Amino acid sequence: RRREQPLVEIRDRVRFEQVERGAFAYRRKALANSLALALALPRERIAEALRALELNADIRGETLDLPTFAALADALAS
Repeated sequence: RRREQPLVEIRDRVRFEQVERGAFAYRRKALANSLALALALPRERIAEALRALELNADIRGETLDLPTFAALADALAS
């Protein structure tokens, strides 16, 4: 069944999809490393976004839920 309202609000859909794909682009990599490679962003910027969300720098993409992906994408969109 299709939801009437999205589960989470996404500010920048393109960035959300980039973060989501990038999180799983490199197997067996920590999320910060995978996103740094996939998005061509400085690892420190990604680490700052993870800290702002109170996430461990060594977290892997498969442990994040949809709202956390949305918050991370928003943090990296600006």
